[in-house]
Amino acid sequence: MKFIEQVKLGVFITIAILVLGWRCTGFENTNITFINNSGIHVDSVLFSINNYKCKMVSILPNSTITKKIYTDSIRLNNHDITVGASLFVKGVLFRNTFLYNDLSGDLSKNYKLTLLADSTLQLIPEY
Repeated sequence: MKFIEQVKLGVFITIAILVLGWRCTGFENTNITFINNSGIHVDSVLFSINNYKCKMVSILPNSTITKKIYTDSIRLNNHDITVGASLFVKGVLFRNTFLYNDLSGDLSKNYKLTLLADSTLQLIPEY
C-alpha cells in the first residue's frame, strides 16, 4: 500500500506543477494596444481595467505599443467590467473613453485603443 500512496502523491505533485507552470506561462492574459495613427506626439496613455492601471509613455506619431496584463492582477467579479483609457498631450487630458459591460465580467483577450488621424479615439475589445 505504501508504494501505491507514493505513486498517487507523485502523480498529484506532477499535475500540480503542470497546472502551476501553465498558469505562470501567461496563458491567461489580455493585451492592451495603443495605435497612434495621428501626427500627434502623445505624452502618455492611462488604461484602467476595473482596479488595475497601466500607463504607456511617450508614444510617437504613427506608432503602436502593446502591453500584456495578467488577469490575476485584475479584480474581476464575474458581473461587470469597466475598461477606460485617458490620453494626455503636453501634460493635459486630450481625449478619454471607456467601455462598460454589465452582461458578464469577462475580460477580452485584446483591447485596441486607436487615435485616428482626425483625433477621434476608438476603444475596441477583441474576443
